[in-house]
Amino acid sequence: MGTRQEFTPLPRDIPAESDPRFAPELTEIPSLTGIQIAQVATSDKSSFVRTSNGRVLGFGANEVGQIGLGSHAAVEIVQVPVEIVLAKGYPGGTTLNCTDIKAGGTTTFFTVERSASGKEGSFIDLLACGSGITGSLGNGLWSSANGTPSRVKT
Repeated sequence: MGTRQEFTPLPRDIPAESDPRFAPELTEIPSLTGIQIAQVATSDKSSFVRTSNGRVLGFGANEVGQIGLGSHAAVEIVQVPVEIVLAKGYPGGTTLNCTDIKAGGTTTFFTVERSASGKEGSFIDLLACGSGITGSLGNGLWSSANGTPSRVKT
């Protein structure tokens, strides 16, 4: 939920109204106070916000890298919103502006507008991260997860 609450494993058959992970009321996420949010996207267990200036923050489950924190971030649960660095796979001087997020199951897609300093024009890329077991990331690999948002091959 992005509120830094920690929950111990509970039985699966506990009624929702007794489950402390079930939130019957809206809860403010303190770390997002004052941030101008342009979009919210959620999947089964992860959530993302896109700010009005094209930055992305993610939180929730990350067991297969669907938050996009990179291959060195072996964190299964991200309890508070953290910024996702989308430009890791681009050369220095490249500016990225996220224009859309789609999340579902254990995969996440980011549409970004890319421009390079000193060059005219901009390009649109689709980045993906998370589970690629069935080829769902579009990176040509069928048997792995990818924790770093990378361009979908076209």
